[in-house]
Amino acid sequence: MPGIVLKNVSKKFGKVAAVNNVSLEIGDGEFVALLGPSGCGKTTILRMIAGLEEPDDGEITIGDEVVFSRRKGVFVPPGRRNVGMIFQNYALWPHLTVFSNIAFGLEIAGVPKDEIRRKVQAALEMMQIQGFENRYINEMSGGQQQRVAIARMLVTGPGVFLMDEPLSNLDAKLRLDMRAEIKRLHADLGRTCVYVTHDQVEALTLATKIAVLDKGTVQQFAEPMELYRVPANLFVAEFMGNPALNVLHGSVREGRLVVEGFGELEAPAGTLPTAAAGVIATLRPEDVLVYRTHEPGSVEARVHSVLPTGPEVIVRARCNRVTLTIRQSPESDVKPDEVIYVKPRQGAVNVYDKRSNTLICACV
Repeated sequence: MPGIVLKNVSKKFGKVAAVNNVSLEIGDGEFVALLGPSGCGKTTILRMIAGLEEPDDGEITIGDEVVFSRRKGVFVPPGRRNVGMIFQNYALWPHLTVFSNIAFGLEIAGVPKDEIRRKVQAALEMMQIQGFENRYINEMSGGQQQRVAIARMLVTGPGVFLMDEPLSNLDAKLRLDMRAEIKRLHADLGRTCVYVTHDQVEALTLATKIAVLDKGTVQQFAEPMELYRVPANLFVAEFMGNPALNVLHGSVREGRLVVEGFGELEAPAGTLPTAAAGVIATLRPEDVLVYRTHEPGSVEARVHSVLPTGPEVIVRARCNRVTLTIRQSPESDVKPDEVIYVKPRQGAVNVYDKRSNTLICACV
Protein backbone atom coordinates (compact mmCIF):
# COMPACT_ATOMS: atom_id res chain seq x y z
CA MET A 1 0.00 0.00 0.00
CA PRO A 2 1.65 3.22 -1.15
CA GLY A 3 2.08 6.47 0.68
CA ILE A 4 1.93 9.82 -1.08
CA VAL A 5 4.47 12.65 -1.10
CA LEU A 6 3.86 16.13 -2.53
CA LYS A 7 6.91 18.39 -2.84
CA ASN A 8 6.46 22.11 -3.59
CA VAL A 9 3.39 21.48 -5.74
CA SER A 10 1.71 24.53 -7.30
CA LYS A 11 -1.21 25.05 -9.65
CA LYS A 12 -2.66 28.24 -11.17
CA PHE A 13 -5.89 28.77 -13.06
CA GLY A 14 -5.23 31.94 -15.03
CA LYS A 15 -3.82 34.41 -12.52
CA VAL A 16 -5.36 32.64 -9.51
CA ALA A 17 -3.00 30.46 -7.46
CA ALA A 18 -5.27 27.55 -6.48
CA VAL A 19 -2.40 25.64 -4.85
CA ASN A 20 0.74 27.46 -3.77
CA ASN A 21 3.94 25.51 -3.06
CA VAL A 22 2.26 22.72 -1.06
CA SER A 23 4.35 19.95 0.50
CA LEU A 24 2.70 17.00 2.26
CA GLU A 25 3.89 13.55 3.31
CA ILE A 26 1.04 11.06 3.69
CA GLY A 27 2.17 7.79 5.25
CA ASP A 28 1.31 4.31 4.03
CA GLY A 29 -2.16 3.42 5.32
CA GLU A 30 -2.96 6.85 6.75
CA PHE A 31 -6.35 8.51 6.41
CA VAL A 32 -5.66 12.18 5.64
CA ALA A 33 -8.41 14.79 5.39
CA LEU A 34 -7.87 17.93 3.33
CA LEU A 35 -9.98 20.47 5.20
CA GLY A 36 -10.79 24.08 4.47
CA PRO A 37 -13.31 26.58 3.12
CA SER A 38 -14.49 26.65 -0.48
CA GLY A 39 -11.75 27.74 -2.88
CA CYS A 40 -8.84 26.83 -0.59
CA GLY A 41 -7.33 24.32 -3.07
CA LYS A 42 -8.24 21.01 -1.45
CA THR A 43 -10.07 19.49 -4.45
CA THR A 44 -7.32 20.68 -6.81
CA ILE A 45 -4.74 18.84 -4.68
CA LEU A 46 -6.84 15.66 -4.81
CA ARG A 47 -7.24 15.92 -8.59
CA MET A 48 -3.49 16.43 -9.02
CA ILE A 49 -2.80 13.27 -6.99
CA ALA A 50 -5.29 11.41 -9.21
CA GLY A 51 -3.74 12.80 -12.39
CA LEU A 52 -6.91 14.65 -13.43
CA GLU A 53 -5.07 18.00 -13.15
CA GLU A 54 -1.45 18.57 -14.09
CA PRO A 55 0.50 20.75 -11.64
CA ASP A 56 2.47 23.74 -12.87
CA ASP A 57 5.41 22.86 -10.65
CA GLY A 58 6.67 20.43 -8.03
CA GLU A 59 6.70 16.65 -7.68
CA ILE A 60 4.20 13.96 -6.65
CA THR A 61 5.21 10.45 -5.60
CA ILE A 62 2.82 7.54 -4.98
CA GLY A 63 4.58 4.63 -3.32
CA ASP A 64 7.97 4.29 -4.96
CA GLU A 65 6.91 5.87 -8.26
CA VAL A 66 7.21 9.51 -9.22
CA VAL A 67 3.91 10.16 -11.00
CA PHE A 68 4.56 13.83 -11.70
CA SER A 69 7.71 15.92 -11.84
CA ARG A 70 8.00 19.18 -13.75
CA ARG A 71 11.79 19.12 -13.41
CA LYS A 72 12.11 15.52 -14.68
CA GLY A 73 9.35 15.85 -17.28
CA VAL A 74 7.27 13.02 -15.78
CA PHE A 75 3.48 12.72 -16.00
CA VAL A 76 1.90 9.31 -15.33
CA PRO A 77 -1.71 9.20 -16.63
CA PRO A 78 -4.58 8.57 -14.15
CA GLY A 79 -5.18 4.97 -15.24
CA ARG A 80 -1.64 3.94 -14.26
CA ARG A 81 -1.51 5.55 -10.81
CA ASN A 82 -3.16 2.71 -8.84
CA VAL A 83 -5.73 5.08 -7.30
CA GLY A 84 -9.50 4.90 -6.99
CA MET A 85 -11.65 8.01 -6.73
CA ILE A 86 -15.15 8.83 -5.49
CA PHE A 87 -16.63 12.08 -6.74
CA GLN A 88 -19.06 14.41 -4.98
CA ASN A 89 -21.83 13.58 -7.46
CA TYR A 90 -20.98 9.82 -7.43
CA ALA A 91 -20.62 9.78 -11.30
CA LEU A 92 -22.72 6.61 -11.63
CA TRP A 93 -24.26 5.53 -14.94
CA PRO A 94 -28.07 5.88 -14.69
CA HIS A 95 -28.73 3.55 -17.65
CA LEU A 96 -26.73 0.69 -16.08
CA THR A 97 -27.68 -1.64 -13.23
CA VAL A 98 -25.87 -1.63 -9.92
CA PHE A 99 -23.90 -4.71 -11.01
CA SER A 100 -22.86 -3.11 -14.29
CA ASN A 101 -21.84 0.15 -12.59
CA ILE A 102 -19.59 -1.71 -10.16
CA ALA A 103 -18.18 -4.02 -12.85
CA PHE A 104 -17.48 -1.25 -15.37
CA GLY A 105 -13.79 -0.70 -14.52
CA LEU A 106 -13.09 -4.45 -14.47
CA GLU A 107 -14.75 -4.92 -17.86
CA ILE A 108 -12.65 -2.11 -19.35
CA ALA A 109 -9.53 -3.83 -17.95
CA GLY A 110 -10.50 -7.11 -19.64
CA VAL A 111 -10.96 -9.11 -16.43
CA PRO A 112 -12.60 -12.55 -17.04
CA LYS A 113 -16.36 -12.67 -16.40
CA ASP A 114 -16.17 -15.23 -13.56
CA GLU A 115 -13.64 -13.09 -11.73
CA ILE A 116 -15.74 -9.95 -12.30
CA ARG A 117 -18.77 -11.67 -10.78
CA ARG A 118 -16.76 -12.84 -7.78
CA LYS A 119 -15.22 -9.42 -7.14
CA VAL A 120 -18.49 -7.53 -7.59
CA GLN A 121 -20.28 -9.91 -5.21
CA ALA A 122 -17.55 -9.41 -2.59
CA ALA A 123 -17.82 -5.61 -2.93
CA LEU A 124 -21.63 -5.75 -2.67
CA GLU A 125 -21.36 -7.78 0.52
CA MET A 126 -18.73 -5.49 1.99
CA MET A 127 -20.94 -2.44 1.36
CA GLN A 128 -24.08 -4.33 2.52
CA ILE A 129 -26.01 -3.85 -0.73
CA GLN A 130 -26.19 -7.49 -1.85
CA GLY A 131 -29.54 -8.21 -3.47
CA PHE A 132 -29.58 -4.85 -5.29
CA GLU A 133 -27.48 -6.02 -8.26
CA ASN A 134 -30.27 -5.72 -10.82
CA ARG A 135 -31.63 -2.35 -9.74
CA TYR A 136 -30.96 0.82 -11.69
CA ILE A 137 -29.29 3.78 -9.99
CA ASN A 138 -32.42 5.95 -9.97
CA GLU A 139 -34.14 3.19 -7.98
CA MET A 140 -31.61 3.58 -5.14
CA SER A 141 -31.59 6.04 -2.24
CA GLY A 142 -28.74 8.56 -1.84
CA GLY A 143 -27.04 6.42 0.77
CA GLN A 144 -27.33 3.31 -1.39
CA GLN A 145 -25.91 5.18 -4.38
CA GLN A 146 -22.95 6.20 -2.26
CA ARG A 147 -22.36 2.57 -1.32
CA VAL A 148 -22.43 1.64 -5.03
CA ALA A 149 -19.81 4.32 -5.75
CA ILE A 150 -17.57 2.96 -2.98
CA ALA A 151 -18.07 -0.63 -4.19
CA ARG A 152 -17.09 0.42 -7.72
CA MET A 153 -13.85 1.85 -6.32
CA LEU A 154 -13.14 -1.24 -4.23
CA VAL A 155 -13.40 -3.87 -6.99
CA THR A 156 -10.41 -2.57 -8.92
CA GLY A 157 -8.21 -2.96 -5.82
CA PRO A 158 -6.44 0.42 -5.84
CA GLY A 159 -3.67 1.08 -3.35
CA VAL A 160 -4.97 4.62 -2.69
CA PHE A 161 -8.55 5.81 -2.08
CA LEU A 162 -9.32 9.41 -3.07
CA MET A 163 -12.67 10.89 -1.96
CA ASP A 164 -13.97 14.33 -2.89
CA GLU A 165 -16.69 15.41 -0.42
CA PRO A 166 -18.50 12.10 -0.93
CA LEU A 167 -21.13 12.67 1.78
CA SER A 168 -22.13 16.27 1.08
CA ASN A 169 -25.35 15.29 -0.74
CA LEU A 170 -26.66 13.11 2.11
CA ASP A 171 -28.87 14.12 5.02
CA ALA A 172 -27.46 14.30 8.56
CA LYS A 173 -28.37 10.75 9.63
CA LEU A 174 -27.07 9.18 6.42
CA ARG A 175 -23.84 11.18 6.71
CA LEU A 176 -23.29 9.74 10.18
CA ASP A 177 -24.02 6.20 8.96
CA MET A 178 -21.67 6.55 5.99
CA ARG A 179 -18.89 8.06 8.12
CA ALA A 180 -19.06 4.91 10.23
CA GLU A 181 -18.94 2.73 7.08
CA ILE A 182 -15.97 4.61 5.63
CA LYS A 183 -14.08 4.45 8.93
CA ARG A 184 -14.75 0.70 9.20
CA LEU A 185 -13.64 0.23 5.59
CA HIS A 186 -10.35 2.00 6.27
CA ALA A 187 -9.78 -0.06 9.42
CA ASP A 188 -10.51 -3.32 7.58
CA LEU A 189 -8.49 -2.63 4.42
CA GLY A 190 -5.78 -0.29 5.72
CA ARG A 191 -5.50 1.56 2.40
CA THR A 192 -4.01 5.03 2.15
CA CYS A 193 -6.92 7.46 1.94
CA VAL A 194 -7.11 11.16 1.04
CA TYR A 195 -10.48 12.72 1.80
CA VAL A 196 -11.61 16.23 0.85
CA THR A 197 -14.16 17.96 3.09
CA HIS A 198 -15.21 21.39 4.36
CA ASP A 199 -16.88 19.73 7.38
CA GLN A 200 -14.59 19.83 10.41
CA VAL A 201 -16.63 17.19 12.27
CA GLU A 202 -16.19 14.82 9.33
CA ALA A 203 -12.44 15.45 9.31
CA LEU A 204 -12.09 15.02 13.08
CA THR A 205 -14.07 11.79 13.20
CA LEU A 206 -12.52 10.08 10.16
CA ALA A 207 -8.92 11.18 9.75
CA THR A 208 -5.67 10.05 11.33
CA LYS A 209 -4.21 13.40 10.19
CA ILE A 210 -5.74 16.62 8.90
CA ALA A 211 -4.26 19.25 6.58
CA VAL A 212 -6.04 22.58 7.04
CA LEU A 213 -5.78 24.74 3.92
CA ASP A 214 -6.46 28.39 3.19
CA LYS A 215 -5.84 30.27 -0.07
CA GLY A 216 -3.88 27.39 -1.56
CA THR A 217 -1.45 26.88 1.32
CA VAL A 218 -1.27 24.37 4.17
CA GLN A 219 -1.84 26.19 7.46
CA GLN A 220 -1.27 23.13 9.65
CA PHE A 221 -0.85 19.37 9.16
CA ALA A 222 -1.35 17.40 12.35
CA GLU A 223 -3.32 14.72 14.18
CA PRO A 224 -6.94 15.74 14.87
CA MET A 225 -6.71 16.48 18.59
CA GLU A 226 -3.41 18.36 18.24
CA LEU A 227 -5.03 20.49 15.58
CA TYR A 228 -8.06 21.13 17.80
CA ARG A 229 -6.21 21.78 21.06
CA VAL A 230 -3.06 23.52 19.76
CA PRO A 231 -3.83 25.32 16.47
CA ALA A 232 -0.71 26.77 14.83
CA ASN A 233 -2.38 30.07 13.96
CA LEU A 234 -5.61 31.99 14.40
CA PHE A 235 -7.07 30.83 11.08
CA VAL A 236 -6.89 27.19 12.19
CA ALA A 237 -8.08 28.07 15.70
CA GLU A 238 -11.17 29.88 14.43
CA PHE A 239 -11.92 27.36 11.67
CA MET A 240 -11.97 24.40 14.07
CA GLY A 241 -14.74 23.99 16.62
CA ASN A 242 -18.48 24.54 16.85
CA PRO A 243 -19.58 26.70 18.53
CA ALA A 244 -16.68 29.01 17.71
CA LEU A 245 -13.99 29.58 20.29
CA ASN A 246 -13.69 32.73 22.42
CA VAL A 247 -11.17 35.19 20.96
CA LEU A 248 -9.90 37.62 23.61
CA HIS A 249 -7.49 40.52 23.16
CA GLY A 250 -4.73 40.98 25.70
CA SER A 251 -1.09 41.67 26.41
CA VAL A 252 1.92 40.19 28.16
CA ARG A 253 3.60 42.31 30.81
CA GLU A 254 6.69 41.12 32.63
CA GLY A 255 5.80 37.53 31.82
CA ARG A 256 2.18 37.93 33.02
CA LEU A 257 -0.81 37.44 30.73
CA VAL A 258 -3.59 40.02 30.96
CA VAL A 259 -6.75 39.17 28.97
CA GLU A 260 -9.91 41.20 28.44
CA GLY A 261 -12.79 39.88 30.50
CA PHE A 262 -10.68 37.77 32.85
CA GLY A 263 -7.88 40.16 33.78
CA GLU A 264 -4.56 38.59 34.77
CA LEU A 265 -4.25 34.84 34.27
CA GLU A 266 -1.77 32.59 36.01
CA ALA A 267 0.71 30.85 33.72
CA PRO A 268 3.48 28.34 34.52
CA ALA A 269 6.83 30.06 34.88
CA GLY A 270 8.71 30.45 31.61
CA THR A 271 5.78 29.70 29.32
CA LEU A 272 5.19 33.31 28.25
CA PRO A 273 7.57 35.80 26.61
CA THR A 274 8.75 38.65 28.83
CA ALA A 275 6.66 41.18 26.94
CA ALA A 276 4.25 41.29 24.00
CA ALA A 277 2.28 44.50 23.60
CA GLY A 278 -0.55 42.90 21.67
CA VAL A 279 -1.64 39.27 21.91
CA ILE A 280 -4.81 37.30 21.29
CA ALA A 281 -5.86 34.57 23.71
CA THR A 282 -8.25 31.81 22.62
CA LEU A 283 -10.45 29.67 24.83
CA ARG A 284 -12.78 26.87 23.72
CA PRO A 285 -16.39 27.12 25.00
CA GLU A 286 -16.04 23.81 26.86
CA ASP A 287 -13.00 25.18 28.72
CA VAL A 288 -14.87 28.00 30.48
CA LEU A 289 -15.57 26.81 34.04
CA VAL A 290 -18.83 28.04 35.61
CA TYR A 291 -19.51 28.51 39.34
CA ARG A 292 -22.54 29.74 41.30
CA THR A 293 -20.33 31.38 43.95
CA HIS A 294 -17.04 33.23 43.71
CA GLU A 295 -14.07 30.87 43.52
CA PRO A 296 -10.35 31.74 43.51
CA GLY A 297 -9.42 33.14 40.09
CA SER A 298 -13.02 33.48 38.90
CA VAL A 299 -14.72 36.69 37.73
CA GLU A 300 -18.34 37.73 37.74
CA ALA A 301 -20.45 37.39 34.58
CA ARG A 302 -24.13 37.82 33.75
CA VAL A 303 -25.97 35.28 31.61
CA HIS A 304 -27.33 36.84 28.42
CA SER A 305 -28.96 33.79 26.78
CA VAL A 306 -29.30 30.04 27.23
CA LEU A 307 -29.51 27.82 24.13
CA PRO A 308 -30.30 24.14 24.83
CA THR A 309 -29.48 21.81 21.92
CA GLY A 310 -30.30 18.43 23.51
CA PRO A 311 -26.86 16.92 24.21
CA GLU A 312 -25.50 20.25 25.50
CA VAL A 313 -26.44 23.78 26.52
CA ILE A 314 -24.75 26.82 24.95
CA VAL A 315 -24.62 29.79 27.31
CA ARG A 316 -23.76 33.36 26.24
CA ALA A 317 -22.63 35.53 29.12
CA ARG A 318 -21.29 39.09 29.49
CA CYS A 319 -18.08 39.35 31.47
CA ASN A 320 -16.53 42.82 31.91
CA ARG A 321 -18.00 44.04 28.58
CA VAL A 322 -16.88 40.87 26.77
CA THR A 323 -19.34 38.23 25.52
CA LEU A 324 -18.27 34.66 26.26
CA THR A 325 -19.60 31.49 24.67
CA ILE A 326 -19.77 28.64 27.18
CA ARG A 327 -20.59 24.98 26.56
CA GLN A 328 -22.40 23.27 29.44
CA SER A 329 -23.80 19.79 30.05
CA PRO A 330 -27.53 19.23 29.37
CA GLU A 331 -28.11 19.21 33.14
CA SER A 332 -27.10 22.88 33.39
CA ASP A 333 -29.83 24.99 35.00
CA VAL A 334 -28.40 28.51 34.59
CA LYS A 335 -31.02 31.12 33.65
CA PRO A 336 -30.93 34.36 31.62
CA ASP A 337 -29.85 37.40 33.69
CA GLU A 338 -28.42 35.14 36.39
CA VAL A 339 -25.04 36.16 37.87
CA ILE A 340 -22.42 33.43 37.55
CA TYR A 341 -18.66 33.24 38.08
CA VAL A 342 -16.31 32.02 35.36
CA LYS A 343 -12.66 31.24 34.78
CA PRO A 344 -10.59 29.41 32.14
CA ARG A 345 -9.71 25.79 32.68
CA GLN A 346 -6.04 25.50 33.60
CA GLY A 347 -3.92 24.75 30.50
CA ALA A 348 -6.71 25.60 28.04
CA VAL A 349 -5.64 29.07 26.85
CA ASN A 350 -3.52 29.50 23.71
CA VAL A 351 -1.76 32.80 23.05
CA TYR A 352 -1.13 34.23 19.56
CA ASP A 353 0.89 37.18 18.30
CA LYS A 354 -1.53 39.93 17.25
CA ARG A 355 0.45 40.95 14.16
CA SER A 356 1.39 37.57 12.67
CA ASN A 357 -1.54 35.57 14.15
CA THR A 358 0.91 32.75 14.89
CA LEU A 359 1.06 30.76 18.14
CA ILE A 360 3.33 32.20 20.84
CA CYS A 361 2.60 29.69 23.57
CA ALA A 362 0.07 26.92 24.17
CA CYS A 363 -1.81 25.48 27.12
CA VAL A 364 -1.49 28.41 29.52
